[in-house]
Amino acid sequence: MRGTFHDESDSTFSFAGSDSLYLRRVWENIDSSTPVATFGTGTAGNSVSQLNGSNGVNVDSNGYVYVADTGNNHILKLDSGLGYVTS
Repeated sequence: MRGTFHDESDSTFSFAGSDSLYLRRVWENIDSSTPVATFGTGTAGNSVSQLNGSNGVNVDSNGYVYVADTGNNHILKLDSGLGYVTS
């Protein structure tokens, strides 16, 4: 697994799938095997809802999630519920 980030609200963001095609958000006070939010379809691609070989994730002080979507050569900005904002 590449690109794991733990934020100040006790959330862990991590990539899942063999090619990092999903981003999961798990809160520490909830069963860690059940993601509370996910982003990505599981199929590599360049549409708004797809990731392609992502390898970095970070969260800013406003709760926005930034994903280095390496295979698509861009950075995604997601809201705290992992909804698409912009790239």
